[in-house]
Formats: sequence, C-alpha cells, structure tokens
Amino acid sequence: MMIVGLLLAAQAATPVLAEPKLLEVESRFAVVEPHEGGTRTILTGEMILEIPMRWRQGATLAGPVSRQFGKRSFAVAAGDVLARTQVTYPQPGFEQAMTFCLPRATYVGNPLSRAVWRSTTDGQFCVIDRDNDGSVDHSMLLNTGEPAERQPQPLAAIRYTLEAGPKVGPGDRFKVHYNGGANFQLSMEQGGTEQPFAFFRYEDARGRHGFASTIKGHKQPDGTFLVELPGRSFVLSEVDKAARTARISWQPVTETSVIPVPDEVL
Repeated sequence: MMIVGLLLAAQAATPVLAEPKLLEVESRFAVVEPHEGGTRTILTGEMILEIPMRWRQGATLAGPVSRQFGKRSFAVAAGDVLARTQVTYPQPGFEQAMTFCLPRATYVGNPLSRAVWRSTTDGQFCVIDRDNDGSVDHSMLLNTGEPAERQPQPLAAIRYTLEAGPKVGPGDRFKVHYNGGANFQLSMEQGGTEQPFAFFRYEDARGRHGFASTIKGHKQPDGTFLVELPGRSFVLSEVDKAARTARISWQPVTETSVIPVPDEVL
C-alpha cells in the first residue's frame, strides 16, 4: 500500500502539460485553370492530363530546418512548401501564432486497414510563427512523439513567404491516362507515391457526383464519345484500335474549377 501511495503521489506531482490541438487536417486541391479549346491525337497509355495539387495556403521557407526527435529526424529544405495548418495553443504568447506543417505520411495498402495504419502515423512536424511577424521561430511534433516534443520548442528564426494556392510539391498531382477505346484511368500521387482513386468523390460536368478510378466515355448519336472528367470534359472520336490512337477535342474553359481532395483520400 505504501508503494502504491508513493506512486500515486509522484504521478500527482508530475504536471501534465496541455498540448496544442489540431483543428483540421488540411486538404489538397486540384485546380483546373482556364484554357483554350483545341484538338489532338492521343495514344493508348499516354497521360493526357496532369494537374498539380495545391494547398489552400502555404509557407515557403527562406532557409532549411532540421530537427531531431529521439530516433526520428525531420528536414525541410529552403524553398519547400509547408501547409498552413489550423492549430490552437493553450500556451500564453501563442494567441497570434501561425502554424505550417509537413503533410501526414502517405497511406499505401488495403483501404480496410486505413484506420489501423493511420492510428500509428497520425503525426506531423510543424514550424510556428509565434507572433505573426513573417519568421518561424518554434517547432514541434503534432499528435505524435513524447510529451515534451509535442510542445513548441524555440527555433532559430527563418523568414518565409506566405502564398495562396502554392503547389504541394513535384510528386503531388492528379493524372489521367488514356486506356484505349473509350476508357480513361484516373490516378493520384502524393510525394511521388501512386494512390488509389476509387474513394475520391467528384462532380462531373452535369453536376452529378460519383466515385471512380476509371471513366468511360458516353457514346453520342454521331458516334463520338463524351468524356467527363473532374473539372474538364471533351469529345473522343476517330478511335483506331489497330493504331491504338484516338482524337480528342475540347471547348475553351473561362472559369477556374477547384476540386478538393481530402487528406483521407490519400
């Protein structure tokens, strides 16, 4: 009983620090910008559409950051983009803080295992601009690591540029490949890793919603095929199965289309 009492007393004497809280995991966005109409021949297997993924807001660091947390190390190079992330801080002095984080780890595997896998990877490295003066001056781990690592730690100040809609990185993109016939394959990359697309909800040109990783053109009375993709549509014609080619044409687009890609899709 005496030992139990001592343990309880020691536990009670150890302060439990309130931690910063993540309010929302940032989504990526595929932005289809206005473009002119046109027509061209495509080949089976060819990537016919590539759209870079973007953050709503992001910070581009003017210098590198490197931090060690136990056996884990995190490095951000000068010029890398970190997503602005909504975090609340119980610590005094962080009322005006802006937080910028690396994305969560990429999920690869059976979708049914996603929840279990995510529970072990639901953490991010973040840098903080404590007083909103254009320089990050603290860093921390969010939702991972030891208690002390989840508290803001001082960092040598590094200037950054805040930008609306910056590209996530060269390995983050939405792609469409021509599969031959009237078939097209949709795919997503995060950090250069291919992701399944079948759980992504999109809206087609007619305002209909659906989930798909493959798209098939709708045959028209004139024998052509109407192909509706997220943010874009075009007409497929002159399908030559022997030559493995086809002709596509598209109308000009005058308005920007923004397609959100929630983090859990990736």
